[in-house]
Amino acid sequence: MIVLENTPDTQTFKIMKTNTKSVEGNISKYYTKAEADQRFQPIGDYITEGDLKTINGESLIGTGNIEIIVDTYTKEEIDEKLENIDVDLTGYATEGWVNEQGFLKEVPSDYVTESELNGKGYLTSIPDDYVTESELSNKGYLTSVPDNYATKTYVDEAIGIINNQLELI
Repeated sequence: MIVLENTPDTQTFKIMKTNTKSVEGNISKYYTKAEADQRFQPIGDYITEGDLKTINGESLIGTGNIEIIVDTYTKEEIDEKLENIDVDLTGYATEGWVNEQGFLKEVPSDYVTESELNGKGYLTSIPDDYVTESELSNKGYLTSVPDNYATKTYVDEAIGIINNQLELI
């Protein structure tokens, strides 16, 4: 049970527990909620815990400037740090090796670009209804004329000669 005792100069409180000793204190230097609200008119809502901002886990409230200092390095310090990095580049090509391979460094003017090629209507992939060389070989079709076979031109010429000979008879 809390008991407030008012006198003209002080306000004291007593906290009493049954069958135990009491605790006393002077609260005259504190305001009641009603007195605080009357004396200090709040501007807007009160700050809640969720409104507090933190830096590195420390809540911030009050006035003043916050100066954030960022560590910086000089070029020499960075170069020193980079010298101590050991990277395994096994399997990677060096610039010298790439240059020795003769790869193109720019597209020659007589080369056709992809957009030019597409604009001319040339095939850039094999349509599904076309037969590939491997499909043709697997089916057993001829891909060239053997020496003991006659071409259509040869047969046509031979027939023409025979017809001419027959007309002479």
